Amino acid sequence: MKTEKKQKPTFILSRKLHGPTQPDYLYLYLAGTGGGDVCIHESRLCLAPGDILLFSGALALKTEDSASDSRTDSRLLGFLSERADEHIGPLLFEQNDISRFLFRNSYVYHYEDYLVISAKDDPVPREIIDAMETELAAQRLYRTDMLIHLFCILMTHLVREHGEHCQREIPAPISEEGYRIFTDIINSDFRLTLSDIASSCHIAPSYASRYVRQHTGLSFSALLSGARDYVACLMLTTTPKSIRSIAAQVGYDTPENFVRAFKKKHGVTPSEYRSRGRDAR
Repeated sequence: MKTEKKQKPTFILSRKLHGPTQPDYLYLYLAGTGGGDVCIHESRLCLAPGDILLFSGALALKTEDSASDSRTDSRLLGFLSERADEHIGPLLFEQNDISRFLFRNSYVYHYEDYLVISAKDDPVPREIIDAMETELAAQRLYRTDMLIHLFCILMTHLVREHGEHCQREIPAPISEEGYRIFTDIINSDFRLTLSDIASSCHIAPSYASRYVRQHTGLSFSALLSGARDYVACLMLTTTPKSIRSIAAQVGYDTPENFVRAFKKKHGVTPSEYRSRGRDAR
C-alpha cells in the first residue's frame, strides 16, 4: 500500500541556528540582544542586536562560535516559499530591497541571495515572532490561520518600516523594469505580448525578447508562466472559484491544459493543491 507523503509544515520556529539546508523554505533570523557573528554562503556577517537576516533555505547558516547557539533570545523563522507568496503577494511588487528579495526567491530562484536588515531597537519583529512561537506551541484551533496573519503583519511591518534599511544585498537579474513587466502581464489578464512590450518600451520588436531577459533573468515564456502560476495559486487558496474559471482567468484555453501545466510544476492537481491548503489549516 502506497504511503501518502507527509506535508511539510508551513512554518518552522526555533531559537537555534540550523545547519542543513532546506531549499523549500525562506528564513528570517533575528539576532539576539548580544548580536554576534554568523557564517552564510562562505561570508562572515557581524550582526548587531535586533538585526534581521533574510536568506534562502538553500543556504546553511552557522555561528562562528558554537557556544552562541545557546543564546535563547535569538529566533529563526522558516516559512514554505510556496505558501508565503500566497499571502504576501502585494508586498512582492513594492520598490524596496525586502520586496525585491522576496520576489527573486519566489520567481527568479536566486537561491544564493541573502539580505541583512538593520532593525536596530525596533521591538515589533521580536514581539510578532514570539507571538508566533506561542501560537505554534499552543496547538489551538485555527493556529495556522493565526500564524499566517502574524506572518503577514511581520512582513508588512518590515517592508513599511525597514524596506530601505538593508546593509547588504547580492544583486540579482531582476530590475525595477522587470517588476513592471511582470505586473503588466498580470494586469493585462495575461494577454501581454512581446510586441506590446516593444511598443510600450519604445524598442525594436526583434529586441523585446532580449530586453525581457536582461531585466528579469527569465525568458518571456518563463515569466508569463510564473505570473500565471502565481495568480492561480493565490486564487486556489483564497477564493472558491472553480478550476474552469481560474484556468480561463489566468489565460489557459482549456481547463485540461491548465491542470496539466499546474501538475507538472507542483506535482499535484489544482484541486489537490487547494485541498492541501485547507488541510494545513
